[in-house]
Amino acid sequence: MSTEAKITINGRSLTEAQSLALRVACTFFQAEMSEPGALGDDDTAKRMSCAYRDRMSEIISLILQKSPE
Repeated sequence: MSTEAKITINGRSLTEAQSLALRVACTFFQAEMSEPGALGDDDTAKRMSCAYRDRMSEIISLILQKSPE
């Protein structure tokens, strides 16, 4: 039984290892965007890092949801 999300990109299904790698990459990127000054200290950089962090939260939520089987 697979514990990783079933992810399809452009019609191609990722392997369990690829899904795991994508989950880890998203989690890392989300953490990086949480660091002060991740993209710089100006207002635009702060808004962008906040937006990236929010989108990663949404994606990680989807990845961690249990799918009905």
